[in-house]
Amino acid sequence: MPKKKGKKKKVWKEPQYVAPFGFRADDMVITPLGVVVTVMGTRFDGPWQPDPKKAPDAEPDFSNARLIMRYPNGYEHVLAPRPLPLEPLTVFGYKRAGEALHVLRDVEGWKTERAKMEKEWERHEMTMRLRTEALNLEGTARKGKGGKSPKKLRPVTAAPAGPGQAVGGRGVTK
Repeated sequence: MPKKKGKKKKVWKEPQYVAPFGFRADDMVITPLGVVVTVMGTRFDGPWQPDPKKAPDAEPDFSNARLIMRYPNGYEHVLAPRPLPLEPLTVFGYKRAGEALHVLRDVEGWKTERAKMEKEWERHEMTMRLRTEALNLEGTARKGKGGKSPKKLRPVTAAPAGPGQAVGGRGVTK
């Protein structure tokens, strides 16, 4: 018999839900064993769930709140709920990583985004180059058959089209 999949609980990243644990969402935290993890947010397992639309000023019930952390290998770990009153996790050996690690993480993220964008740009440039060459070859083939020479074609050097935008014309000059 297959396992039943339940509804996935929402992870709250707002500061008022994560701050009682002593951290913020997307903070890098060093565990007592020395592993650097990222705070994903807070999940509420009991009947009380935050609802900013119905009761924006409602006091959160942290008796069933759990902090969710993501390990470097992608595994998300849910910390067990703690008894009230909440104390920061620094009491239990968790500590926020230094700003240098946060900056390095952000720089690595920007580098990977930049590499993706450059690869996409190179792919687009190659596509446009091939299209231009095909149009030029089409023009020389018509010209060689003894007919009228076609309009001159110029290379198209346009920025890549965004989502929902069409790529500009064929590069025909009059």
